[in-house]
Amino acid sequence: MLILRTAALLGALLLAGVAHAGPSRPSPQPASRPANIKPAHLRLLFQNRMGSLYTLIKLEVVLDGIYVHKRVDNRGRLDRKKTLTIFNGAVAPVAHHVAVKLVYRAKSLGLFTYRRQYVYTLRDAHTVQMGPGSRATVTIRGYRRGNIFWRAVNRFAVQFEAHSGKKRVK
Repeated sequence: MLILRTAALLGALLLAGVAHAGPSRPSPQPASRPANIKPAHLRLLFQNRMGSLYTLIKLEVVLDGIYVHKRVDNRGRLDRKKTLTIFNGAVAPVAHHVAVKLVYRAKSLGLFTYRRQYVYTLRDAHTVQMGPGSRATVTIRGYRRGNIFWRAVNRFAVQFEAHSGKKRVK
C-alpha cells in the first residue's frame, strides 16, 4: 500500500514538473550559420582540348569528397560540347578541394585499328580558397602537350585555371 502511494505521489510530481526522472539533457538545437557570413559562389567548367585523335569516355569531378559530375560514354558524346558546366552554386566560404578523373581512348586511324585498345587515365586535384561573398570560376582542361616524340603517357595533362572576378586566383 505504501509503495502504491509513493508511486502515485512521484507520478503527480513528475507531471507537475517538480521532480525529474534522470539527468537533464539539453534539447538539440538546429545548427544555424551566423547572419553576417555570406555564402560564396563557385562555378566549375570543363573544356576538352585533347584533339581529334582521342575520345573522352569518362569524366568524374569530385567537390569536397562528393561527386558533382560523373558521366561515362563510350560513344564519344562527351566530346561534342566545347565547354561543359559541371557545377554552379553556392558553397561555404572556406577552402574547397576539386578532384578530377578523365579517361581517354585513342581513335583508330584507318589501318591502325589497334589504337582503340589504348586507354589513358588522368587524375589531378586543386584547392580553391573562397571568402565570404566571393565568386570564383574554375576551368578544368584536359589537353595534349609536347610533340610526337614524347612518350604517350607523358603527353596528356590536366590544367586548373581559377578566376575570381577579373583577377586570377591561384
